[in-house]
Amino acid sequence: MVLLTGRTYNSAKSTGRNRITVYKNNFKVVYIAHNAHVYGLFSITNSWLLSLYCPPFLKKNVNYMIANQETMVNTFWDCNEKYFDNSLPTPWFETVNSINVIGKFEYHKNKRNSKKPIRDQVIKMSDCFDYPEKDFIETMVHEMIHYYIAWNRIKVIRSHGRVFMRMANEMKEKYGLNVTKKIDAFSFKLTENAPKLVKRKRLFGSLFH
Repeated sequence: MVLLTGRTYNSAKSTGRNRITVYKNNFKVVYIAHNAHVYGLFSITNSWLLSLYCPPFLKKNVNYMIANQETMVNTFWDCNEKYFDNSLPTPWFETVNSINVIGKFEYHKNKRNSKKPIRDQVIKMSDCFDYPEKDFIETMVHEMIHYYIAWNRIKVIRSHGRVFMRMANEMKEKYGLNVTKKIDAFSFKLTENAPKLVKRKRLFGSLFH
């Protein structure tokens, strides 16, 4: 996700792919672009959301998805076929009611002589966000990379270290997926599942695990 901070301007216009020149009176603005899709244009002070300004010509047609059993299973199956050659067995899926964790992969290791390297594998996603479809897919692929590493007994020192980033970069080169260590969910719409307090007071920083 591209996150850029502008100065004080008085209008806004698109100036190309992943780039928007923003002008608005008396506001220091932040603009967010993800590939060619613009999700929001916000005025920010001290990282708190003060107001939302998104001119009609900046809005794009984007499909949105909420994490649940159906969307998670279908997305997993689709991604497993497209990006992982159907090499990953279908895990359990759970939703978490949190804005601090967007996605998470959990499992238990088996003994070395076991046929299966891990057990009780589960992919979790937050049901507090109305994800743009591409971000939903990239979140799933993020967790599936962790799954792939564990399933294939690949030794890693850090969960988001060289092995993870090498696979993430391959996903970007081959398929155009932007799989990152962390994601800023500030531009995501909140669902009815999100805590009411969060809808009023919302900070940057939803993280992957």
